[in-house]
This record gives sequence, structure tokens and C-alpha cells, in this order.
Amino acid sequence: MAKARRSCFPKAVFASCPRLSIVLGCMFLLVMGIASTPLHSQTYTDLHDFNCPTDGCSPYVSGILAQGQDGNLYGTLGSGGTSSLGTVFKITPAGAITTLYNFSGLDGSTPFGGLTLGTDGNFYGTTRDGGLNSLGTIFKITPAGVLTTLHSFNSSDGAYPYSPPIPGKNGSYYGVTRDSNLSVGAGYSITSGGTFKLLTTSIPGLAYAPLILASDGNFYGTSQNGGGLRPWDGFSDVGDRSSENRLQL
Repeated sequence: MAKARRSCFPKAVFASCPRLSIVLGCMFLLVMGIASTPLHSQTYTDLHDFNCPTDGCSPYVSGILAQGQDGNLYGTLGSGGTSSLGTVFKITPAGAITTLYNFSGLDGSTPFGGLTLGTDGNFYGTTRDGGLNSLGTIFKITPAGVLTTLHSFNSSDGAYPYSPPIPGKNGSYYGVTRDSNLSVGAGYSITSGGTFKLLTTSIPGLAYAPLILASDGNFYGTSQNGGGLRPWDGFSDVGDRSSENRLQL
């Protein structure tokens, strides 16, 4: 059976975290055995229980962790921290956590998406809210915690990003936003220096998840709504290709 030092699933949280308003979310390690390894060798380890005022809290989808060149893990928390607007953190594989950055609003807030590691060794992410227009931002942050706001969305070029941009083959970073002024999602590219390019404002539905770069050089993703059969099919609905979006390099 799986071994756990502590669980942070809902039923166990109430038992192990009496101050539930402060401890929200956890970091965990799940070591999966290879096919030839008995099932009982798989282990779950609770690395850290987030403390809202000091660490930040409420890791959210997509909440991607990125492993830095130093071997540590880097991520974002959607709320909490000194301004209660979210944080960026670093955690070692052994569970030692460091808060690298506290968002304050003008630099963004509610960083739901997590981070991706750039080819320059820095990390790239988005905030759903905040920025110059309160519609979200794209940011770059160094492993030491120096944050640069690369772009503030203004509705005409997208709004409310939920996922981090990912590296393309040409050195730029590509991502999507949930909304735009046309009530559909937007696709964009941005350089490490902050040069922003709007690629499309025709992504139907709600684009929450990050893109992937495929071997054909295009980017693929999903949206919660759109498609021809059910509103939650998105463009995984193979019966309606009109809601599939490919961002060309």
C-alpha cells in the first residue's frame, strides 16, 4: 500500500489541519514504481502544507510545477502571501520551501497557472488578474525571485490567462487566454524581452489548459466549451474540427 506521512485530501485535512483557513493546499511527492516493481513500493510523501499568510495557498489548475536547472521545483499559489494576491515559491525535493515573490496587484494577482522553465534558465508564467488593466499579466521570474512583468493584457489582445506560456522552437513563448473582447479566447506569442504578438482571437470556449508543442511545429490545446456535441467537449470533440486551433510558428 502507499505510505504517507500526512495526507492533504479533503477528509484528512479536517483532521490534521485544525486551522483550515490558514493551511490550504499541499506539496506532495508520488514515487511510482516501474512495471516490474510491486505495487506496495509506490509511496506518497506530503512535502509541505502551505500556510496562507506566509507561503501563499490554494494551488489551482493548471498549477504546473517546473524543475529548475538547480534541481529544485518552482511554482505559483493563487492566493495568500503578504498581500493575499498569490506568490511564487521554490521547494527542494526534500521539502524545504522558500517564498520567492509576493504579488501586489499592479504586477499581477491570482497566478493560477504555474510556471514553465525557459531556455534562458528563467521561469515564465501568467497571472489571471491584476496588471495595468486588471485583466492579467505575463511575467518572467529568475530562480532568485527577480520578477519582470512582460505584458499586461488589455482585452483586445486577450484577458484572464489561466496557464503559463511554453517555449517554441524559435525562442519565443506561446500561450492562450481564457477571454478577450470578442468573448472568445486569444492565442499569443511573447519573447523573453517582452515583445508581444497577438496570434488569434478565435479560440472558442474557455481555454484554461496550457498548449503543447507538437512534432509538426504547431501548438495544440483544449477549451472547456465549444465543439459540436457537448459544451464541455472543447476541441477534443473529433466530430467538430471547427473548434480545433493550431498556432503556426
